[in-house]
Amino acid sequence: MRDKIDDVLFVLKEIFNEVKGSIGNIKATEIRRKAVKSVARTELAKKSRFKDFDSAKKTIHDACVRRLRIDTVSEFDELIELYINQNSSQLQDILIKHATNKVQRSMISDFFKEINR
Repeated sequence: MRDKIDDVLFVLKEIFNEVKGSIGNIKATEIRRKAVKSVARTELAKKSRFKDFDSAKKTIHDACVRRLRIDTVSEFDELIELYINQNSSQLQDILIKHATNKVQRSMISDFFKEINR
């Protein structure tokens, strides 16, 4: 079963794939919305975790904000923008703080190393 770290990394992968090669400051809000919907559709298609698209979308969105103890979705978007536009480590630090074991911490570290290539 996927947990919040898996869900967030899946969303971030969608976001970073979307903005790869973009020039200038990136605004994350619309890209994040599309990524959450895409992840929700993918998870719903597996037919093992969610009963409908709305519950999938809400759960994936919730993983990116409330379950990471981020106050608002705007704050999550800002963390994405800071990472993309300024290479800030705040988003990675938050994810590592919420990792439940060494495997997850390694997965987070590997994820950010891979997208920095």
